[in-house]
Amino acid sequence: MAEITKAPHIGQLLRSYIKGRAITQAEWAKKQGVKPHFISRYLARPEIKISTLFTISLILNNNFFREIAEMLPAEMPSRNNKFIAEMENLKKENERLKSEVELLKDLLKR
Repeated sequence: MAEITKAPHIGQLLRSYIKGRAITQAEWAKKQGVKPHFISRYLARPEIKISTLFTISLILNNNFFREIAEMLPAEMPSRNNKFIAEMENLKKENERLKSEVELLKDLLKR
C-alpha cells in the first residue's frame, strides 16, 4: 500500500507562488477586488474552499489544482485513464493502417 502523505497547506502553496513572482498581497487584493486582510487570511489557511481556489487560480493565472494533483502518486488512477487507453488503441490502429497503406502501394506498383 502506498504511503499516505499529508495534504498540502494551501496557504503555504499560495505564499510560495506569490513570493516567487514578487506579487504583493496588495496587488493580489486589488486584482481580486478584496481587502488585503482577506489575502492574509488565505495565506494562513491550511485549507480553502474549491470555489475560492478556483477564483484565485484565475486571478493569479496559475493552475493550483494541477500543482496539487501533481503531488499525488503517479500510479493513482484518474478518470482520464480511459482516454489514455483509447488514445493508445488509436495509435496502434493508426500504425496498422499505415502498414496496410504501404502494402497497398507496393501491390499497385507491381
